[in-house]
Amino acid sequence: RAQGPVFRRFGIPASRQGVFLMKAAIKSFSRKSPAIDKLAVEVRELLGLAPSAKTDAPKQTEQTAVFEKLVSRMRAAGACVSPKLARGSVPPLGVLGVVASAPIDAGEELCRVPVGLCLTAENVQEA
Repeated sequence: RAQGPVFRRFGIPASRQGVFLMKAAIKSFSRKSPAIDKLAVEVRELLGLAPSAKTDAPKQTEQTAVFEKLVSRMRAAGACVSPKLARGSVPPLGVLGVVASAPIDAGEELCRVPVGLCLTAENVQEA
């Protein structure tokens, strides 16, 4: 909703694809000028996009530590999480999420979570 006026102004579709297009454009422009890079940080925040690793390295490190702690706790509770999975992003979009940090073989199990660790409407109400 908040992004709609910006998207209409620049003729970008008001959809997930539009967010990706806007992010790619911002990254492209910000590489060419420090002033644009500063504005790009503000635009990323306004659009709710992931921060640039270049401008927010300490925050990225903290978030990676949180991800690693989550994985550690999941494993301690019986989950299987492949060491080939990491928190990160992949160019050109750079959207943060879980990515492969090493080649994956066909059929290789990357993550298995016991049903007791899954969030459901029922177990949330019980908590």
